Amino acid sequence: VNVNKIIFGKGTKLIVQTSK
Repeated sequence: VNVNKIIFGKGTKLIVQTSK
């Protein structure tokens, strides 16, 4: 769950930057 939280938190920002 800890890794999921990190991916959901930092992953969201990474996905947004990658999508842009």
